[in-house]
Amino acid sequence: MYPGYFKIIFAVLIWSSWGIIIHRLKLPPALISFSANMFGWIFLAFLGFGLGKGEEIRSGFREIKTIGLFLLLGVFVSLNNVLYFQAFLYTTVANSVFSHYLAPVLIFILGPLILREKLEGRAFFSLSLSVLGLYLVINGPGLKITAHDLTGISLGLGSALFYALVVIMFRKLSHRYSPLSLNLFANLASSLLLLPLVAGQIHLIFEPGKIIALIIIGIILSGFIPMLYISGLKEVPAHHAGILSYMEPIGGILLAFFLLSEPIGKNTVFGAALILGAGYYLIRPKK
Repeated sequence: MYPGYFKIIFAVLIWSSWGIIIHRLKLPPALISFSANMFGWIFLAFLGFGLGKGEEIRSGFREIKTIGLFLLLGVFVSLNNVLYFQAFLYTTVANSVFSHYLAPVLIFILGPLILREKLEGRAFFSLSLSVLGLYLVINGPGLKITAHDLTGISLGLGSALFYALVVIMFRKLSHRYSPLSLNLFANLASSLLLLPLVAGQIHLIFEPGKIIALIIIGIILSGFIPMLYISGLKEVPAHHAGILSYMEPIGGILLAFFLLSEPIGKNTVFGAALILGAGYYLIRPKK
């Protein structure tokens, strides 16, 4: 079993804290995303030069093609975050989460076309179980699709597409650039692209206690953890990484239970068991 699987699982479980963070900080989600990206690339720049990777980082600014690739990656990262956060404003949490986490289905379809990955029967089975598990975890029977919800669902599906493209692009570029450089430029490009959107809100991050929290979030959630994820993607097919991302909602539910006292129903427990079972079936050693 490749260590990359454990890197992916650990990364997505840490990312599951985003919901709690947005709930606690009480700042516009786009501003949180911008701040995390900004502090993330600043931290990675110091880390990179401290580890003697200055020339590798500088080389990313020299080739027009490389700059274009990183800007495109930044566009995908920004649109993934902004569309997902906006979806919550137009429809229910259940609709938003379910539509967003159709991203692994898109990765499953696009991975073989773009990355020439070989699909396996067990991956298809694990994906099917995970989608069913997610449906139950977010109280699937309560999902509704009305004319009023279509805008939010469309935004969620848009975020799913860009989430899929981010994973595929990370996988494709992970063999050409180090996780540190790739993550640094992704954060830099995303923060620059989000700047016009949050320019009038930046003063809010300097409220007491929030600037320190955002720096820590940037270092951990936008700095260390994406590097770990990208490192895992070097060893794991993109569509496998996509399926394992269904662990993220489970982590979010557990954090909400322990930190916010949100209840966990029977459907949620059964759905989580399906997702965990699907993940184990996917990564278990072949006989």
